[in-house]
Amino acid sequence: MTTAFRPSCSILHMFVFLMMAGCSGKDEMPVNCSVSGPTVSVASTTAPTCSTPGTVTIAASGGTEPLTFSINGLDFQSSSEFSGLAPGTYTLTVMDANECTATTSVGLAVKNDLTLSFTANVAGCEGSEGSVELSAAGGSGTYLYSIDGESFVESPVFTGLANGEYSIAVKDGFCEFHTKAIVPSGLSFEATISVIIKNKCATGTCHVSDAQFPDFTKLSNIQGNAAHIKERVIKREMPPIGEGNPEVIALTDDEINKIVCWVTDGAPNN
Repeated sequence: MTTAFRPSCSILHMFVFLMMAGCSGKDEMPVNCSVSGPTVSVASTTAPTCSTPGTVTIAASGGTEPLTFSINGLDFQSSSEFSGLAPGTYTLTVMDANECTATTSVGLAVKNDLTLSFTANVAGCEGSEGSVELSAAGGSGTYLYSIDGESFVESPVFTGLANGEYSIAVKDGFCEFHTKAIVPSGLSFEATISVIIKNKCATGTCHVSDAQFPDFTKLSNIQGNAAHIKERVIKREMPPIGEGNPEVIALTDDEINKIVCWVTDGAPNN
C-alpha cells in the first residue's frame, strides 16, 4: 500500500511566501550612465606663477548625489576645488553615487613673472677682465644663475669674461628666464673707431659721399654694415689693397682687433 506525501502547513506557507516574493517584486533596472550620469566642465582656473601654485575648480551637474571629484582619475574628494598645482595638463573627473563618470581636461601654463637684469664691467679688447652681475626679481625662494648654458649656481657674479654677447639665465622653484648680456670692450667709436675708418676706410675715393656706397662718413651706415665690416676686415679685404688704390693703407693688426671688438660690442654709438 502506497502512502501519499502530504506536505506540512509550515512548508506550504514557506513555498507560497517565496513564490509571492519572486513574482510580485520588480527587478532593479540597470543605470544608463549616458542618460542619467553627470556632466563636467571647468568652472575656473588660476595659473601658477613663479612664486605661487595654480588652482582648478570643477563644475558638475546631473548624476546621482553625492558627487566626488578627481584631477588624476584615481583619488576622489568631495570638494570640487583643487589647489597647489604645478604647470601641466590635468584630467578632471566627476563620479556620482552610481559610479557614473564624466571627464574633461585642462592645461595650466605658468605665468612667468621672473625677470633678469645685469650690470657689466668692461673686458678690454682681446682681454678677459670683464664681468657681469645678474639681478633677478619676480620669483620666489632661492635664485640660481647660469651663463652660456653652464650649470646653475647661487652666485650672480661671473668674472674672467672676454668682450662679447652672453646668454644669461635665472631659475627658481617654478620658472626659468633667459636673456642676453653684452660685456663691452670699452672701446669708443668717437675716440677710436671713427678715427680708423676715417683714415683707412672712408678716404678720397672709398666709402665717402658721392664716391662709393655705403657712405662710411655716417655712423648709421657703419652700424648698418657692422657685421659685414667685421667679416671683411678679418679677411683683410677692407680696405682693398692693390692696383688702382695706391693711396689706401692696410689696417694694422691692432686696428683690425679694435674694429672687431667694437662690432662685437654691438657697434654702439659711444
